[in-house]
Order: sequence, then C-alpha cells, then structure tokens
Amino acid sequence: MPHKLPISITLFVLLAAASWVKIDKKSHERRVATLAEARLGEKLFGDSSLSAKKTLACSSCHDPAHAFAQHIPVPLVYDRRIGTRNVPSLLGNL
Repeated sequence: MPHKLPISITLFVLLAAASWVKIDKKSHERRVATLAEARLGEKLFGDSSLSAKKTLACSSCHDPAHAFAQHIPVPLVYDRRIGTRNVPSLLGNL
C-alpha cells in the first residue's frame, strides 16, 4: 500500500503533462508550406534563365555571403559596363 501513492502521483503528473502537448496540424502544414516556398524562392533567386539575356540571376549581384550585396563598391553589370553604385542589401526587406 505505501507504494501506491507515489505511483498515483507520478501517473497523474505524466497524464497532465501529456494533455498539455498538443500537435497543431495547421501550424505544421504552414511550416511545411513555408519550407517549400523557401526552397522555390532559393531556386528562383539563383535562376539566370529569368533575366533578359539569360546570363544573370538575382544571386549574381545579391551575394548571401556579403549580406545580399556585393563585395565590391561599384559592380560590373550587363556587357561589362560599370555600375554607379553597389546593389542594396536584401536583408530586412521581407
């Protein structure tokens, strides 16, 4: 008999804790959709076939390794022309 009380308390605590855990199906579906959208965005960001001459992608100028800008102050653009300014960073523009 003396062991029944601690076992009962343990069982009660475990059941109470289990009832707090709730799987939110909509939240999970949103997370999956967001991941799929992020993968699509990443693919489009690097796709040069979307440019007029099919030679530049967004990632050609907006380098993730440099805060989505370029590592040089004045970039080269189409046909090796010199640009007038660096590309703006894409960070914080969501």
